[in-house]
Amino acid sequence: MRLSIFIPLRPALLGSLLLMTASIHAQDLKNIAANAKERFAKADADHDGKLTREEAQKGMPFVAKHFDRIDSSKAGHVSLEQILHYVETYRPKSEAPPKPAKES
Repeated sequence: MRLSIFIPLRPALLGSLLLMTASIHAQDLKNIAANAKERFAKADADHDGKLTREEAQKGMPFVAKHFDRIDSSKAGHVSLEQILHYVETYRPKSEAPPKPAKES
């Protein structure tokens, strides 16, 4: 038999928890966006504002792995906006985007 423990939360406490979670999520997205922007610029070898599959494979392995899902228009390239949209909306929650590489 499985026992469940129910702890009633006051509405104010529940609201505070939800706001904290949203704030943490928003900060995570800002960090992810800043990291993605930097990595995108490095991976965009021809500086055309788009990554081909080959550019993604060389500089953004997470994007390369999910390239077909990110390239929703099937144009053969992805923009930074498409990558950020995918990370925010569609990526599996269990699979976090890569953390920034530590500089030596």
